Amino acid sequence: MKFFHENVLNEKFNGKLPLAKKSLKLPSVLSREEVCGIIKVTTNIKHKLVLTFLYHAGIRLDEVRKSEMVRHRL
Repeated sequence: MKFFHENVLNEKFNGKLPLAKKSLKLPSVLSREEVCGIIKVTTNIKHKLVLTFLYHAGIRLDEVRKSEMVRHRL
């Protein structure tokens, strides 16, 4: 709205626009015991290696989903 008034109509915009509120929700994080439990019950050695590497490297799930490693077969 402000952009339209100031750049298209060449008028000063005096209205107030409400800003979007930021979410204060913290991400859920697994405890060390929960992560160790997940790694222990994994039977495939390749999956166990990847999970262990990702956990110790501190890589987030979103980063894993977007990575090239997921797109290629190990």
